[in-house]
Amino acid sequence: MVALRAPAARQVRLHPFGGAAADLAVDFARPPGPALVTDVLACCAEVADGEGEGSVDALPVGTRLECLVALAGMEAETLDVPLRCPECGEPIEVVFTVDELLGIAADAPEGGALEVEAEGARLVVRRPTGADQAAWLAARYEAEDEAARAVARSLLREGAEVELTPARLAAVDAALEALDPLTALTVAAACPCCEQTAVHEVDVAALTLARLAAVQRRTIEEVHVLARRYHWSEAEVLAVPPRRRARYLALLDREARG
Repeated sequence: MVALRAPAARQVRLHPFGGAAADLAVDFARPPGPALVTDVLACCAEVADGEGEGSVDALPVGTRLECLVALAGMEAETLDVPLRCPECGEPIEVVFTVDELLGIAADAPEGGALEVEAEGARLVVRRPTGADQAAWLAARYEAEDEAARAVARSLLREGAEVELTPARLAAVDAALEALDPLTALTVAAACPCCEQTAVHEVDVAALTLARLAAVQRRTIEEVHVLARRYHWSEAEVLAVPPRRRARYLALLDREARG
């Protein structure tokens, strides 16, 4: 079992994705946004009392990402990050180990907020949650700078009354990156073709959700093959432990090959 490491994640328990009917009902055709993350975590995460108020929506965004990394890590030890060179367009492949990503998450400071000073103002910035993300997406803003200020103000425990100048917004952004390091993950990669090095943003949610979508597809295929051959229901197939399912599938494959 992959263990969560960041302080905010210590009260979350996970079980592997793909073993229940609810896991197969998750709609991965949607964009990899907060609603999809919530649907996945609702299937696999148990939040203890006092952490996130028992709801995966109320967990910090960084904790939610760490949970996704851990779930992906129950399938494989590494995650391939497909990138493209901004100069020549050639593909670049970078590999992160799950251990590396969980180590980045563990660098988050203790506590749910961070104090910063910017242009003489004291600002106390709290971690955003999945519920915050959903509220921001549902809101309507006239312009990008208005949205940035509204988002920042909603996360200020102290200092919400001050004018949010560009410098103060930058200080809030820096605090958020420190509070939840996986939300601002970047990697410098050299192109094997033109040898130019560029810094790339890594979308941890999209990366891990793609891996879990593959788990779902594989499980559905296993259900299809075993149900068709043995006339089991979906629930009966899912009740068979993965190792035994793999053995049944291997026997069927050997049979088919004669």
